Amino acid sequence: MTPRKELLAAAVGILLAAGAWAQVVPPEAYTVRRSAEEAVRKSRVHAAMTNAELPAGSDSAARSAAPVTATAAGVATQRPAKPYVGQGKRDPFVSIIQNLAPANGCSGGKKCLVIDEVVLKGVVKSSSGILALVENSRHRAFFLRENDPVFNGEVVHIGMSSITFREKVVDKAGREKSREVVRALAEGKPGA
Repeated sequence: MTPRKELLAAAVGILLAAGAWAQVVPPEAYTVRRSAEEAVRKSRVHAAMTNAELPAGSDSAARSAAPVTATAAGVATQRPAKPYVGQGKRDPFVSIIQNLAPANGCSGGKKCLVIDEVVLKGVVKSSSGILALVENSRHRAFFLRENDPVFNGEVVHIGMSSITFREKVVDKAGREKSREVVRALAEGKPGA
């Protein structure tokens, strides 16, 4: 016997000993299984596309794809999704990385000021309190008072030469933290 035939005979002997060779699948069963797998794949793609079109605020049970079962005839049936009950634990089937796109549609005004883009131009002392004159990235001026909300935080304190914001930051895992950001008057620059 040639070495190739010996190797093939040894492989057949191992498969027979393991009992795997006895389970031969007829070709027609393979095509039914393959069409069922294709139907399941198409159903999952459709469910993923449908979930992508759901609004960002919908609950996780509606956003997760319903389990799909394939029958022997190749027809995929969809079972209703069960909500996850974890007694205080997070749902392991929902991604921990959150979409950080702003959800509110800001149309304008000081509530749409982003703290990273704010430049302090001046501080005005009036009978009603201290006002800060700030400018956004489009060079539009706004007056801010203490406790005024901005897009990603609020005004905490206005001094004679600085303004302090409390910025709300959300990390990739979805945890919300806050930090203080101080903007000072730009000294020596024209227009400041």
